[in-house]
Amino acid sequence: MKISRLLYAAALILPLVCPPPLQAAEFSQVRIVAAEFPPYSYWQDGKLRGVAVDKIRAILKKLNIQKRIELYPWSRAYRIGLTTPGALLFSVARTPDREKKFKWVGRIVHYDVKLFRRTDRANIQVSSLKDLQRYRVGGLINDVKTNYLTDNGVAIETYGDEDNGVRMLLRGRLDIMPSDVESMYFRLLKLDHAPKDVVPLYDLPAISRPLYAAFHAKTDEAIVSAFRTALDGIGEIPPEGNETIN
Repeated sequence: MKISRLLYAAALILPLVCPPPLQAAEFSQVRIVAAEFPPYSYWQDGKLRGVAVDKIRAILKKLNIQKRIELYPWSRAYRIGLTTPGALLFSVARTPDREKKFKWVGRIVHYDVKLFRRTDRANIQVSSLKDLQRYRVGGLINDVKTNYLTDNGVAIETYGDEDNGVRMLLRGRLDIMPSDVESMYFRLLKLDHAPKDVVPLYDLPAISRPLYAAFHAKTDEAIVSAFRTALDGIGEIPPEGNETIN
């Protein structure tokens, strides 16, 4: 009799401890927004590709929901993430000033940031951030790399697209630009240049941290929790993942 009563009590308590999974309709407010950031999220041959994209698709599959992934230049994607309840933005750096602006889902990709110069510009030497005051340094608008350098007293010539930044560097309109290593080499090949055309000259370990997926701060907490749980169950995804258009 006591066992029966315990089982009955457990049956009453269990739904409170483990709420039922959300239904597809409850994800209706979710909007998936990717920042254009090759090789992690980018268009190629009419398909949306990249490890970050594949990881988000794996989350959607696990939650059994269908959502179109929208791809925009970084500044626009960031603005949508900041202003649209239900918007999931990726990939975004988690910094102190952004902490309360989003609800953080989890890490999506690694991020290794260095300052680059053209290989034939051996006269450009940097041993500290103070040395950057002698050079023309580029940076993406509203980007963590730009913000970090600006906060450290570096004057920045901004651009809205990192492909343009690479072009400016190669043409000598910039002396130095910050970039994630994999992203820099990918962009060089895309622009018909070789990785050997540039060299890294200074590491930025303070911002070389994983990039995240994050929801708008006013998104329903149940939705955020569901995405966190799904991401926790997903391991590393190899570079060549699902390339189906979304």
